[in-house]
Amino acid sequence: MRTLVTFLTARINEDEAGLGALDTGSFEHSLAASLVDLPSVQARARREVEAKRKLVAMHKDCGYGTGLCDDGGHASDGSCGTLDVLAAVYSDHPDWRQDWKT
Repeated sequence: MRTLVTFLTARINEDEAGLGALDTGSFEHSLAASLVDLPSVQARARREVEAKRKLVAMHKDCGYGTGLCDDGGHASDGSCGTLDVLAAVYSDHPDWRQDWKT
């Protein structure tokens, strides 16, 4: 489970770093870019990063007997369905593992 937490933390950090590129104005102007409300997209993305961080923090100890899911258990195999669902977003990343598939 710690490997999954490490994986998710790294992906969330990458997402947040990508937001920094938007802040510096390196966002490539295109027809598609002009059709979106960039400040609203940035604000939503920042809220998403923060929500993911909170979920990972809440579930980081699942599978070790002290986690949020260990008392009622989402899965009998010691996995955490919440973290598995978060990881699915990054299933095209080379470090994603098939055993995290929900």
